[in-house]
Amino acid sequence: MTSCCDKITYMKKYFIAVLILLFLASCSPSEMDRELVTTITEEEGESIASEAMHYLGIPYKWGGQSYWWEENPSVDCSGFVINVYKTALEPYGKKLQFNDTGVIDIFEFYSEETDSPIMGDLIFFTNGTDSTPTHIAIFLQKKDETVFFIDASSREDTMKVLVRSYPETEPMILSYGRMLCRVI
Repeated sequence: MTSCCDKITYMKKYFIAVLILLFLASCSPSEMDRELVTTITEEEGESIASEAMHYLGIPYKWGGQSYWWEENPSVDCSGFVINVYKTALEPYGKKLQFNDTGVIDIFEFYSEETDSPIMGDLIFFTNGTDSTPTHIAIFLQKKDETVFFIDASSREDTMKVLVRSYPETEPMILSYGRMLCRVI
């Protein structure tokens, strides 16, 4: 026969366990791991730009996400950015928070806007009349009011990865972003 004190002790333990479970359930994984999320450094940005140069001339293909060293590689704009970041960040003990995603998700969930881009940051483009990104590139530098970047271009006259530039005032430049990364 259990005593009244045993029942109270059991109820206290049960109540504490329920409170702990409720607390843990209220925390999303991103809140619990927030201290593990960071952005790129200038050194990592230079590594990103260097890695991106390996892709020069690789054909554009919608949905493509090949690495430059694979046989017959092809990439689209987000596949290019994702593969460059995956490869360039690994030696720094960092990785992307996702394996594959599109431009809009990178813009909305996996980067933070910056007014002072560093080499390796992201450039989001729009069709010029919308505030939704339709294209992504890797920022290289600003020089003489010109923005230089590398991207997998789907323009009919190019259809490959190349270094391009636009005037700083180009209306298709929506914003600059810094990729959010996870520390391994």
